[in-house]
Amino acid sequence: YSVDPRLPFIFGFLLLIPIPLLALSYTTPPVSTEEKTAKPKIQNMFKSIPKNDMIALFTVFGITSSVFANAPQFREILFQSLGVPVVYFGAILAVGSLLAAVMGRVIHHLAELPHHVFYFIDIAIMAFTLIVVGITQNPYLAIFGFLVMPMYDRNRNIVAESHILARYPSKENKATLLSVLAFSSQLQGLWVSVALGSTLHFWGISKGFVYFGVVAGIILTLLMFVYLEIEKRKTRGDIFKVGEVLTESKKVLQLE
Repeated sequence: YSVDPRLPFIFGFLLLIPIPLLALSYTTPPVSTEEKTAKPKIQNMFKSIPKNDMIALFTVFGITSSVFANAPQFREILFQSLGVPVVYFGAILAVGSLLAAVMGRVIHHLAELPHHVFYFIDIAIMAFTLIVVGITQNPYLAIFGFLVMPMYDRNRNIVAESHILARYPSKENKATLLSVLAFSSQLQGLWVSVALGSTLHFWGISKGFVYFGVVAGIILTLLMFVYLEIEKRKTRGDIFKVGEVLTESKKVLQLE
């Protein structure tokens, strides 16, 4: 190293010093003595939360979030295979953070789009970045793909949450909906990380990214169409039953 290897640890320690000082500055908020209203029963809360469309939508968003979270774990391996010098890795991460901050100034425009359009764009960006970093042998394009990921991913949750709160405006369930959204992302991450890692191990780092991006993009797009079908039936007042979409598709194939 051209600098003392102890410096990162010293800087890290200095940055931790303000934390206990901030903790000591905390004060206890005033406690209201007003009579509290009775808490709703947990079963009634779950009944008031939309089920079928929420499950489909949260599954799509959770899988996409998990891909954005897990793909960068293999970033350095791809960079090394493309000959990107190790000394640039930190600078690339820093540029990604700066671009994410800039993106935060314009991300609100996505919230102005219809919610289903935003989720299709979300899937497209996820699939596009994976395919780009996998199919190219140009290190600059690979770096570009991994710059797009943090630039977009660190701001997309805000748009998703605004869409969800706008579609399900019940004050009692806002915190629950956002918690379920976050939980879905963590839940999908249990298998997405294994699936992505296995794909990269079996097919190689470059082909693995391409294949995973294509397959994930197709599957998530189909799930979005299932979600739109549920929404359409809700608008008509129909009751959605699991498997009806597949059954109707089977009937069409039999007629053909």
